[in-house]
Amino acid sequence: MSLLKKIPLTVIFLAAVLILPLLFPRCANIIPPTGGPRDTIPPELVSSEPPNYSTRFTGTAIRIEFDEFIQLRNINQQFIITPPQLERPEFRVRGRNLLIDLDTELIPNTTYTLNFGEAIVDLNEGNVLTNFEFVFSTGDIIDSLYYSGIVLNAFNNEPEEGVVVMLYDNLHDSVPYRQMPLYARRTGKDGRFRLNNLRTDTFKVFALRDAGNNYLYDQPGEEAIAFLEDLLVPGFHPDAAGPDFLPDTLVSEEAMTITEEPPVTGLAWQPAEPEMQQELDTIAAQQQEWAAIQAGLHDVDTIPVAGDYYDPAPPFGFRTGDTLFLFKEEAGRQYIRRTERSRPGELLFVFNLPVAPGWLAEPLNFDPPENWMLTERNSRNDSIWLWITDAETRSTESLRFAVSYRADGPSDSIRTVTDTVNLNYVERTTTRRQAATAEEPVLEVTFGTAARGNMELNRNLRLSFPSPLNSFDYSLMDLAVIRDNDTVSRSFKLTADSLQIRRYNLITEWLEAEEYRFTALPGAFEDIFGVLSDSLRLVFRTRAKDDYGSIVLNLSGVKGHLIVQLINDRGTVIREAYTGEDTTITFDFLQPGQFRLKAIFDDNENRKWDTGNYLKGIQPERVLFYHSVIVTRANWSIEENWEFE
Repeated sequence: MSLLKKIPLTVIFLAAVLILPLLFPRCANIIPPTGGPRDTIPPELVSSEPPNYSTRFTGTAIRIEFDEFIQLRNINQQFIITPPQLERPEFRVRGRNLLIDLDTELIPNTTYTLNFGEAIVDLNEGNVLTNFEFVFSTGDIIDSLYYSGIVLNAFNNEPEEGVVVMLYDNLHDSVPYRQMPLYARRTGKDGRFRLNNLRTDTFKVFALRDAGNNYLYDQPGEEAIAFLEDLLVPGFHPDAAGPDFLPDTLVSEEAMTITEEPPVTGLAWQPAEPEMQQELDTIAAQQQEWAAIQAGLHDVDTIPVAGDYYDPAPPFGFRTGDTLFLFKEEAGRQYIRRTERSRPGELLFVFNLPVAPGWLAEPLNFDPPENWMLTERNSRNDSIWLWITDAETRSTESLRFAVSYRADGPSDSIRTVTDTVNLNYVERTTTRRQAATAEEPVLEVTFGTAARGNMELNRNLRLSFPSPLNSFDYSLMDLAVIRDNDTVSRSFKLTADSLQIRRYNLITEWLEAEEYRFTALPGAFEDIFGVLSDSLRLVFRTRAKDDYGSIVLNLSGVKGHLIVQLINDRGTVIREAYTGEDTTITFDFLQPGQFRLKAIFDDNENRKWDTGNYLKGIQPERVLFYHSVIVTRANWSIEENWEFE
């Protein structure tokens, strides 16, 4: 019998339990690898075919190799090629390689720039290669000028991201509507842009929030735009050509004229002075010298990279620092967007734009008496209500109108349009049981007070109604101060709002830090349809004067007319003042908080901010914000000086 057979099985099992952990001491304590620090470096260019910044390029296929595996994100939204192509290139990713098929015939003697925005990211961590550009020329030189600036929202001066800034060598005003630009580039998160590799030429500058992604301004009134009033000559810059070169970077009217039908280049030159022609020749020579330097510098597979992309711009021939203000035109022709008749006596006309004076709704299928209706407009003046006071007219199921209004187009022409509008209302049928149990309608009343039932000392108590009032009865209303369970009635009056006829203001001299109670008995208010209000009760408290702070604002250097607005930390305009001269404005009864000051330069003196119009050459009215945020405290007055240069 063998030795193993002589050993009991129990002994063998115990020995195995004791010995196996000694043979594999680490099996019971497995520690996963940490993986090292996270990769935060975006992909880097290794080589390309053809080399970046090549000249005399004649093909359509491009291969770009990076130092790690890549992927493309939102390529259709991020990628821009200049000059833009009718057909977008095809992109394929093969590991570390990006393959591009231009799939179009290239323009001779032209510098092409392929900007990828934030589309190129590494495969694993998603690190973004920002604003990578691939540049080549079909001619002998790489154009080397650049143009930079910033795009801001015209109404609030906030940077605008993702706006396409475009340059045209065709200088006709209609070119943004019907032609793709010669150069284009999107703004970054800070609203800034830079168009590289521009040729020496004269350009029209236009910016667009391109809803159609087609480089065309084909949705006026919907797409936001910006434009430079003057023509751009990026090679003419005082810092580049010397202090005595030109008063600004733009070519003067005496230096050029535009022909009736300008060619693609757009200009016919008429030298005004020999000195100017000499400067032009100097700039041209500098550009040729730089092009020769570039041709020798970039004749390699691997190009030097500084930051996210190579910057080939020379220390001359640039234009920088322009600010473009983005706005939406009130463009397109006026039209009626919709109509409603939700009640027999309520007619609503909603327009796409504010309605100009002269609007008229003439009855066609009925002959109403005089003063048969009331007219109400909203604050934007694009919605108009007709409230029918005549009972016989209200009972007519179908009301037909000839609605006439001005339909101004994008040009200076003005015309009147007349539309036929039918407004129908049919009473819903009810059963006898429903009619027997139906309750009498009640006129609802809404009170406007501050949060938590606090009433500001400098405001009126607002009462709003669903329909215009026919009458109200003071004898059925009471406003009282409550003190130690006792009440003291206070005098008041109700006045209709000057703009909204369904809103009334209760006006009284408020006592500070007091509890008030407003009550109204049934029938205190009656609307034009004969509907009465029910019992009303509202309890609220006024604030103390010490709860408030104030801002005393001294304005100097005022030229023209200004709208000065006080804006709270939620962006709401809470106060507004108007002036045409140096003055002192006091904003009092302010709750503690943070405020900003905004000035609107009211060029047309209509007391509101006006947007721009591209074809009429009208920029949006300029706005300016005070340099700092103002913090108010209770029972404290702050004095600030705002000087306008």
